[in-house]
Amino acid sequence: LMFVLPHSVITVSLVAALLPRMSRAAHDRAFGDLAADISSGMRQASALIVPAAVGLITLGTAAGILLFQWGNTSVQSAVATGRVAEVFALGMLPFTLYYVILRGWYAVERTRTAFVMAIVLNGLNLAIAVPLYLAVVDRVDGPVALGALALGYVAAYWITLGIAWVVLSRQIGGLPTRSTVGPIGRMMLAGLAMFVVMTVAQLPLAGMAESGSKLLAVVDIVVVGLLGLAVFVGAA
Repeated sequence: LMFVLPHSVITVSLVAALLPRMSRAAHDRAFGDLAADISSGMRQASALIVPAAVGLITLGTAAGILLFQWGNTSVQSAVATGRVAEVFALGMLPFTLYYVILRGWYAVERTRTAFVMAIVLNGLNLAIAVPLYLAVVDRVDGPVALGALALGYVAAYWITLGIAWVVLSRQIGGLPTRSTVGPIGRMMLAGLAMFVVMTVAQLPLAGMAESGSKLLAVVDIVVVGLLGLAVFVGAA
């Protein structure tokens, strides 16, 4: 929920609006326009996904307590859910950018390529995540092992994104790498500033997870979240 919601609201909505234009450009074989649309979609999505990912990385534990500590769910389980979500948030950006590339393949009707890349992604998930999990699970407790599993998925997202970019670029005669990576890189630097400020601002709430206080969780999300958003906007 915490990982998929920002992607669904931001990226899916944005790309749904872009796809008809991308499809027209592909139909007219105006691949330069298609490449520009893909780059634009990536930059626009990243402008919102980067702060959302940083927010989840820093506020995942608070969100886990607020959203999941109900009924028979213990404080420990809610905190563990939030911390695994924090790890998954490291893959939110590549997951989003890969989604945009997928729509590029749909626009040029390369659905077989999209299918093959899905196999590559899931193969990498298995090849990276499972060994990481097995290496950790017998040495530390469950939540840390689940975090290792999530980290494997994150690595698979990043690797698949790089492969997908190269493949689509070759198929349509090039993608604007510099004008895409440069702005997204600057957004990530702004996100790093946001992360540092939010981490420092959370120090007075260091015992929140152990207490399981929903009030402290709300204070953390609202106050620290708004501060982080202001830093991101200023830095960006």
